[in-house]
Amino acid sequence: MSDTLKRFTKALNCLTNLSANLGHDVAAKTATWTADQKDLLSLSGSTAWREGSDDQHIAVRALLLCTIIYYRQPHAAMQLANDTALIGVRDKMLGKTKTVIEGEIRLYERAPAPTKDALAAAAVAVCNATGNVTGYLRTRADTNLGTGPVCYNGTSTWLFAAGFVSRRWLAKQGSQMLDTTARLYLGEGALIGGRDQWDNIPRGHIFHVHKTGDQNTCHWGVSLGAGRAVACNNTAQAPKRNKDGSKVRQPSTTSKPGRPVETDLKFEGTSNATYGVFQMAELCDILNRTSKYMVGTLDKEDISADWVESNHPSGCNIVVRHVDPEGQVAWY
Repeated sequence: MSDTLKRFTKALNCLTNLSANLGHDVAAKTATWTADQKDLLSLSGSTAWREGSDDQHIAVRALLLCTIIYYRQPHAAMQLANDTALIGVRDKMLGKTKTVIEGEIRLYERAPAPTKDALAAAAVAVCNATGNVTGYLRTRADTNLGTGPVCYNGTSTWLFAAGFVSRRWLAKQGSQMLDTTARLYLGEGALIGGRDQWDNIPRGHIFHVHKTGDQNTCHWGVSLGAGRAVACNNTAQAPKRNKDGSKVRQPSTTSKPGRPVETDLKFEGTSNATYGVFQMAELCDILNRTSKYMVGTLDKEDISADWVESNHPSGCNIVVRHVDPEGQVAWY
């Protein structure tokens, strides 16, 4: 047996010993691998092979194997981990114990028993809109959301931190998250039962707000319970509306309409529109009055006038849903 095959076999056995499910999945995905592909697990070219024990080396190779399988095609929609990224993974493990390296591998699976409380706690703890969220380097202890996080990406990051999804899920579903696909991966959610329930979403449930008749116009976040919620990339201002849906305007001394009267979403503490904690009913009221979510016809009286939106006959432009994360069997 060649050294390349020996290294590969030991790495695969390491995965199987840690998790039969993970080991069998990787074995199936590498069944047709060539010798050149298996040689990607080599530690040559670095000092890694000179440090630590044989067991540590095997664990590093097992981690590299997971990175290659799940952060490259066909599992990922695109190549998310090139050869330089593999060097980064390898070098990050220099000097780490076998237990620490195995902990990194276990991040390719869900946590054993994630809870709704853990998701609510993660949504509060993971609050820094800085840096990058790189799936194959991400740990559940990281507290950054990336620069300018989108609402559904922030929600995905919190799901990972709470243990509901794994690095494998981040590589596939997480990397394909868009406003048009978020409900496929996060769950459409159950209706909450009307406007008077806007502030009654259970703690640790994901909220899913969308435009009536258009689920591609949407907003996502996590309920903190007792009427409070948290989300990224929030709409922070909306105009007051008349009963017909037109904007309430300030008095004007010219022939043109006065400026719209705006109301702001109030954020707790130092949080803000990028990452904010707020009252869920206030957010829903803001979205319900925002042009992006308005339902009905749009009329333009002349080229210089603002749009005049006519409200949906029901008087509510948004639909509010909630997803119980403990009931999502498709996540892994």
